[in-house]
Amino acid sequence: MAAFTSRLFNIFTRGINLRKYCTNAPVEFSPLMVQNVLELLNLKDNDTVLDMTFGDGLHTEAILKSNESVKVIALDRDPFAIEKAEALALKYPGRVQPLLGRFSDLPALLPPIGIKRNTLDAVMFDLGCSSIQLNDASRGFSPEVDGPLDMRMDGPLASSSITAYDILTKADEQDLGRILKTYGSEENSKKLARSLIACRYTLEGLASTGQLKEFLKGIFEEKSGRVIKNVFYALRTFVNNEFNELNFAILFAQGYLKEGGRMVSLTFNQLEDTIVKRHITGNVLENSPNPMPFLYYSQTFKLSQEEMDALRRSVWTPLSKHVITPVDQYKSTNHRIRNAKLRGAVRL
Repeated sequence: MAAFTSRLFNIFTRGINLRKYCTNAPVEFSPLMVQNVLELLNLKDNDTVLDMTFGDGLHTEAILKSNESVKVIALDRDPFAIEKAEALALKYPGRVQPLLGRFSDLPALLPPIGIKRNTLDAVMFDLGCSSIQLNDASRGFSPEVDGPLDMRMDGPLASSSITAYDILTKADEQDLGRILKTYGSEENSKKLARSLIACRYTLEGLASTGQLKEFLKGIFEEKSGRVIKNVFYALRTFVNNEFNELNFAILFAQGYLKEGGRMVSLTFNQLEDTIVKRHITGNVLENSPNPMPFLYYSQTFKLSQEEMDALRRSVWTPLSKHVITPVDQYKSTNHRIRNAKLRGAVRL
């Protein structure tokens, strides 16, 4: 399990209270967030936008409709999403460039299509699973539909990637506990890891999302709803290395946006928003978000004004004083977007 352990996002193992939501906003709520996104992007004629999470394509199409001369580079790691992007490229000839790959693949994907550093006008992220992914039982993202324990955003053709099943059947107890704690903020991570290991030898094992859900319900009973959400979220984010990919994406945006270019992020859990927020505010250590917020730890810990200014220096200027959240009537209609957070920043 050394390969698994090496992928742990260690800088977030302390000091952060995580909240877990394994979903993007469903289709019926997208128009609200799309309007907010368009206002933050503030696109001009002939701008080029990199949509780093094409997904359902709703944001990309809204961007295309908002200005007839804007072009969009549509990136997604899911081959099924790229099929939708290719269809959209036919609908808007010469304005959509589909790209299959992860955030970390961008340095290799962009030069062949003529994109160099400091040339993009805007980038955007709409993080998490799409509703299409969640509702597809064969992908294994949701406990609400029974399917194989896959959870790979790259799709079933990604034969070289680990799956949630691999983690549950091959990780040792210590690694499994760390994954559940770090990626799912599960307070019962040690107990849960022991139970999952024991399940390998005392039962037939866990091969589907439905079996995993029922197993967790049997252990935690009244707390099972929270635990199920935590476990599925932890497995998905670990399988897809999502936090490290997001950190890379923000660093990438710094280098490829023009001066005055804009970055817009739409997140649905606290940890992802924390990564974005700390990059924007300059709370970054060695190109990674600081695991701790800006605080004075004790009266004996003092920094000069020059040192504090250097620590707070950022290449971003926030576009709004406070994070943007959905209005109350949309929050109450569907729990999936209650913790949606929208942020925008300008590249200095």
